[in-house]
Amino acid sequence: MSEQVAAQAVEDAAAGVSGAVAPPRGAGLYHAYNAALKRALGDKARHEMSLAELEAALAWLERNRLREHLHLLEGDPRFGWAVRSRQGWTPPVGRAAKAASRRGTGTGGPRTM
Repeated sequence: MSEQVAAQAVEDAAAGVSGAVAPPRGAGLYHAYNAALKRALGDKARHEMSLAELEAALAWLERNRLREHLHLLEGDPRFGWAVRSRQGWTPPVGRAAKAASRRGTGTGGPRTM
């Protein structure tokens, strides 16, 4: 099933994601599509599904495009946390930057004593 999710993510990334809703900023398509699939399948993890449920989910995935179900992620605090945790590092600003420069860990190089 993850192969079908990945295939849709690759196809949509190549096409520029022309679905109903673009994936949340900072999230990869594969991650967003997996989250949308889980929400569309009743918020049940794949390892908790029976064989019949997995076969039904696979059939559903063959008939539907996940980009059309990204709206299921809107306002979901669990997915919002996952997006925030995957964002890149940014340098400190304000008080944190001043404290780092006083400790000698700023961009001025190592301090000599």
